[in-house]
Amino acid sequence: MKTSISAMRAAALCAAASFAGCAGGGSPLAPSANRVNVDFSQTLLSPRVAISHLGTISAVRQIEPGCCARAKTLFVSDAFGGSSFTGAVYAFEYPSGKLLGTLPAPPEGFSEPQGECVDDKGDVYVDNTALSTIDEYSHGGAFVETLADPGQFPVNCSFDPSTGNLAVANIFSSSGGPGNLAIYNGGVLLNTYYPPNTSSVSAIAYRARSGILWLAVGQSSGVFTYDTFSGGTFAAFTIQTGKNHLGNGMQSSALTQSMNISGTTASGQTAIFQVSAGKITGKTILDCTGNPSAPCGDVAFFIKGPRVTVTDAVRLSASMYRFPAGGHPIHVFSASFTQPIGVAVSSFVNTP
Repeated sequence: MKTSISAMRAAALCAAASFAGCAGGGSPLAPSANRVNVDFSQTLLSPRVAISHLGTISAVRQIEPGCCARAKTLFVSDAFGGSSFTGAVYAFEYPSGKLLGTLPAPPEGFSEPQGECVDDKGDVYVDNTALSTIDEYSHGGAFVETLADPGQFPVNCSFDPSTGNLAVANIFSSSGGPGNLAIYNGGVLLNTYYPPNTSSVSAIAYRARSGILWLAVGQSSGVFTYDTFSGGTFAAFTIQTGKNHLGNGMQSSALTQSMNISGTTASGQTAIFQVSAGKITGKTILDCTGNPSAPCGDVAFFIKGPRVTVTDAVRLSASMYRFPAGGHPIHVFSASFTQPIGVAVSSFVNTP
């Protein structure tokens, strides 16, 4: 009997009880006229948030190539979005929030698109998880190329402007093996590396322009730990957290001169923690419900200067907050989201 990948994915994302909703499982509902039957034994996402809210999806036109050449653009990947529920990537004007449309599917199609990242040209990369590919799009929304990631399930990525390397986090191999790190340059896969004593790799981010990659890695016990990677070598390290729980969202910020990691505070609030020299130096509290003590769900985030955009795969939302102040959302991006799980902001010059 094949091991359920969705159960493995849920365990990795919910390590250390970092997010609300992680304890709840649930099972798929029976299909109806307005639902599709998703076989979660063949998918990478937790069954707790899908199916029950799948209804008739309003058609959204594809983005017009070149439509966004003079603006920053927000891209939100929706793992089960689109009329066929195989996935979609929405594009919005940033920061105004106007919905521009969806990206055209790559030649292989979309199947559970998840994490995103941006290079120094403003091109955006989308991890096309279930098809073991990473698809590159221009800032204006035109398809550029597909990078093959054979035998892997890519869920996150990060670009290093100091080397031109694109790092890809493969949460697991498609054969059920442990997660790993793939490094590309110029569209070519250079090497695949396996962090020691690791069952999954869920989030990665280059630390500013240092060429040093941070990784959130899962252990077989279900606990997140952290590694750095440079020159082909991994080094485990500890972040002094007190009673805070750190999760798997991760990005460096030039504004705060720190790495930022999603998680929850000791009192259960959803937060983005600023980390420097192995210590938490500040935090952004996300108030997603009008009640600061009510945590958000499974969040991914992208920082752009004094703003951070957060996708919530449980509450089915994409919202913008002040950074690092946090608090209430200052804008909510409107679309027929089914499971928003990846986010990136692109511009021609990829400034902080």
